[in-house]
Amino acid sequence: MSSRSSADNIPDYFGYAQWFYDCEAFPALQLFWTDKGGKFPWEPEFEESYQLDQPLLGQKLDFKFFEPRNAATFIAEEVLSGGRPILWVWHDSDDGTWSFANKSSDKMLIVGLDEAVAHDPAINNLFNLPTDYIATRVSV
Repeated sequence: MSSRSSADNIPDYFGYAQWFYDCEAFPALQLFWTDKGGKFPWEPEFEESYQLDQPLLGQKLDFKFFEPRNAATFIAEEVLSGGRPILWVWHDSDDGTWSFANKSSDKMLIVGLDEAVAHDPAINNLFNLPTDYIATRVSV
């Protein structure tokens, strides 16, 4: 069981509000709307195409990306099976796919985005990286 709480999402979704309020506590309210069938996001038959428009902030702790968990994602073979760390991330603007590699010229495999996050949970912090941007790090 995770010891994380919905408060862990505050910097992700309320960063500017924290700045505005000098990191003091402030009131916030998350509103939800139904899909065309009248279902809310937490109900079983909620229309999946609306799922990413209103993330459930208290439930998106282990997977913060806006894309579906099974979104096709590229990950370097040497990262996935060779034990090398993810040092290079690209969010493609053409189709919105993500690429995770040790360096930009690695041989890539296709996996679900959730598999990449499970392999290196730190990449969850890049969930809002704009398309056509690259993120790099020197080491883990």
